[in-house]
Order: sequence, then C-alpha cells, then structure tokens
Amino acid sequence: MSFFVPESRPRGPREPIFLAPPAPLYLAAAFIAVHVLLAILPMAFAEEVFFRAALWAPKFQTGEFATLMEGIASLLAHGFLHEGFFHLAVNCLWLLAAGGAVAKHAGGAAMYVIFALTTIVGGLCFIALEWDGQAAAIGASGGVSGLLAAAVRLHFGARLRMGLAPLTLQPVVAISIMFLGVNAATTLWDWAFPAEAFHFAWQAHVGGYVAGLFVVRLVAPRPPLRLV
Repeated sequence: MSFFVPESRPRGPREPIFLAPPAPLYLAAAFIAVHVLLAILPMAFAEEVFFRAALWAPKFQTGEFATLMEGIASLLAHGFLHEGFFHLAVNCLWLLAAGGAVAKHAGGAAMYVIFALTTIVGGLCFIALEWDGQAAAIGASGGVSGLLAAAVRLHFGARLRMGLAPLTLQPVVAISIMFLGVNAATTLWDWAFPAEAFHFAWQAHVGGYVAGLFVVRLVAPRPPLRLV
C-alpha cells in the first residue's frame, strides 16, 4: 500500500444549485407551501380559504365593510392560490424565468414590488371586466405577466446600456404583440369551449403585463452617466 499527499489546488467559487436568484425561488416556495398546506388540511377549510381569497366582483358590490375589505385583500391574496399542480407548475416556471431576470437586473426587493403591484392591477382589471359576471379568479398569472413585461424592458435596456428599454423598441413591441396574441388565442378557446371547468383569466394577464411595462420604471437601475 502506498500513500501520497494530493496537491492542493485553489477552489473556485461554488456553482449554485439553482441558477435563478433567491428572490423568485423564495416566492415559488411560498406558492408551493400554500398549495401543499391547503391540500393536506380539511377540505372545508381549504374551500373557505379559496372562497375568501379568490377574486370575485360581488365582493366589491356589497355595502358591507367586512366583505369589501375581504375583496380588497383578495387583490393580492388570490395570487398565492392555484387550481391544481399544472397551474402551479406553469406559474412557478414562468416566475423563475421572468422573476429571475428582474431580480438579476434590479434586485430581489424590486421583483417583489413589481409582482405585488402588477398582481393588484391585474386583479382590478379582472374585476372591472367581470363586473356583471359570476366568474372568480385565482393564480399568480397577473403578477408573473407583470414580471415578464418588466424583464423584457430590463433585459434589452441592459444590452443597450440604458437602464430601461423604451416601449417603442422593436423587441419590446414584438414580444408584447406575441403576449397579447397568445392571450387572444386562449380567450377564443374559452369562447369555443365554454363548458370547460378551467378558463384563462386573460383580463388579469393583460392588465398585469401592461402594468409591468410601466411599474418597472419605479425600480429600474439608472443608466450609467457618460462624461462629455
């Protein structure tokens, strides 16, 4: 048997297990935790949570203060509830992609602010356009759509070294048109198959996305100063 002393080599920085920044991972973990918790709790309790946290226009039409406050709270709370595993997985994947880009360019706190504000705006758009309807909505899609819009402007702004890409920049316009086109297609699907149990809340998607295009200005990094 022989012995040897291995050469000491300098260790480089450890590669992270997940490439996404911590902020979207924490938020996705919160979505998953809420979903799992409601799945293991008694069904009656879970149904009560869904009823109180879901977006529903009649909550804003009542004269009762408590019900109105419940409706206002649901503007953000509905973003943490999901219909099933597929709904949850899709939103988490898009959150990691879009939220990761926002956190990379503007920081984790900025990502949380954009998600919260665009979730609320998307919820308001849903309520306004479903004012006479009986549909209710849950899911993080409005906030995730807002993060996608913010990520587009931040990404191309960073490439151009200008902090935030203008709304008229060709890639921003092209991606926005694609986003609206996809939502138009899902809306047509809902109209073609009204009996389906699951429907897309395009109102929240579009409202959140449009809000994200503008809300990102509040947290966007300033472009570098050029000395002349």
